[in-house]
Amino acid sequence: MAGFHDVTFPLGISRGSRGGPQWSTRVNTTGSGHESRNAEWSYSRGRWNVAFGVRDDADLDELLAFFMARQGKAYSFRFRDPLDNQVTLQALQTNPATGLVQTAKLYTSGPATHVRWITLPVPGTVTGLPGGASVNYLTGVVTGAPAGTVVTFKFDCKCRFDTDFLDGQGFREGMAGFDDIAVIEVR
Repeated sequence: MAGFHDVTFPLGISRGSRGGPQWSTRVNTTGSGHESRNAEWSYSRGRWNVAFGVRDDADLDELLAFFMARQGKAYSFRFRDPLDNQVTLQALQTNPATGLVQTAKLYTSGPATHVRWITLPVPGTVTGLPGGASVNYLTGVVTGAPAGTVVTFKFDCKCRFDTDFLDGQGFREGMAGFDDIAVIEVR
C-alpha cells in the first residue's frame, strides 16, 4: 500500500482551486413527506477541483511534476484549503480517541460546536506554546502544553488525487487545459 509524502501541493495552484468540506447524510422521506436524517460521517471530508488553479505553462509543469511524483492516486500529500487553513487563538484540545493533547479547530454556531482534529499543522506556524513545548507536524500531537493552551497556526489537509489519469487538452496552445482534477481528503 502506498503512503504519505510530506510535501505540500503547489500553493499557487491550490489558491485557485474550488471546493471545500463535504458531509454524507442519508435522508429518508416517507410517503407523507416526513423525513429522518442520518449523519453517516462524524467528520467532513474535503474535496477540491484544482484544475481552476492551472493558469499558465509554469503551473502546468508544476502540476505534472507533482502528479507524476505522487503516481496519481498512490501517495497522499499536504494540501492547503484556500478557504479554511488557519486557527486563530483557539485552545488545544484533548483528543478522546487517544487521550493526547492535539491541535484542533472549533466551529461554533449557536449551541453547537464541531471539533476538527488537525493532524498536519504547517511547520513553523504554531505560536502560543509555552517554552519547552513541541508539536508533531505529522500528527498534530502537542507535548509539554496542557489542553486549553491558546494557539494560532496554519494547517494542511492530508489529501490525494482522485484520479490516475490527467485528462487535458491543448493547454500549451492556449486552449483550456483541464475540466476537472479532483483532490480529496484522506482520513
